[in-house]
Amino acid sequence: MTSTQSYHAQRPHVFQPSPLYRARQVMRKTFVINFPRMALCDLCGESAGLFRNSHPLCVMRVENAQKDLRELAFNGIMAGRGYADLDAEAKQLADTGRVRFDNVREALLQGANDAASKIALDSPVSQEEYRRVFEILQGWHIQDYLSTAADYLKRQWFGLPRLDMSLILWQVLHGLIPVYDGTGRMQFNLQSGEQPIFSAGKVTFAEERTVSTHTRTYGGLSIPIGAGIYYHVGASQGQQVSGLLPLDIGEVLVTTHALYFGGQKMTLRIPLNRVLRYQSYVDGVGLCEAHGAPKVFVPDYSGMDTGWFFFNLLSALTARSGK
Repeated sequence: MTSTQSYHAQRPHVFQPSPLYRARQVMRKTFVINFPRMALCDLCGESAGLFRNSHPLCVMRVENAQKDLRELAFNGIMAGRGYADLDAEAKQLADTGRVRFDNVREALLQGANDAASKIALDSPVSQEEYRRVFEILQGWHIQDYLSTAADYLKRQWFGLPRLDMSLILWQVLHGLIPVYDGTGRMQFNLQSGEQPIFSAGKVTFAEERTVSTHTRTYGGLSIPIGAGIYYHVGASQGQQVSGLLPLDIGEVLVTTHALYFGGQKMTLRIPLNRVLRYQSYVDGVGLCEAHGAPKVFVPDYSGMDTGWFFFNLLSALTARSGK
């Protein structure tokens, strides 16, 4: 045997894979890499199995806890309970139901928002009552859910702004001047002794040329007629402003003696002592003077109706200025 033949005889056989073998190997690697992993339950953090992101039992627990906590928040706030008491019971309910508190916080805030809206619309909110309800909303971090106007529109959570408006009414009705942040004040020249009360940044000014046949009912606030005695002024039907003729868009400033409007086309000052009556609208207020068509102002508050507030605020200021 020659040396060349001896080398080839001792050399190990080199495996040459066939095309079919290569294809099978690629399929195996792909299957191992892309094989679906066990997903974790979004609610408890444990393995949920294939093709699921939550356990049916966890979903049922969360839904039951959401219902219980929503009722707890609403009933507790309406009953006058404070934040520390309600928060402790809410977290205990979540622990008992074996759910994460963050998974039920939104339902808790829904109940709190509904209670805040009801309290604000039932009667003017005192400063003490305002602080109690505000502390609850703030403690449960409602601000995390309402960072933009779109959030208010999406959730329809108007409890906090309604509380602000209701407090302003209470202060005016009790002879106090609400704290004013200065927004919109500089574009109007106030008269001597006139103090700003409230401003709205985007308001449609219209005149009542035609009356819409569509009406909506809203629950009004109570206005004092004597030492601490209140009566409802907004329980009647309010008219939808869609039938009015829009004339301009601008800002409104309500002061102790007048309503100012600064628009793109015109500027108005309407002394409150010249107003014969106020027309209540669901989403605005009409001022009726001795001459001319009623002037209607419709603020844009991302879907929140504010007719109850402006009607009651202007009525209270007018009554106070006439004393």
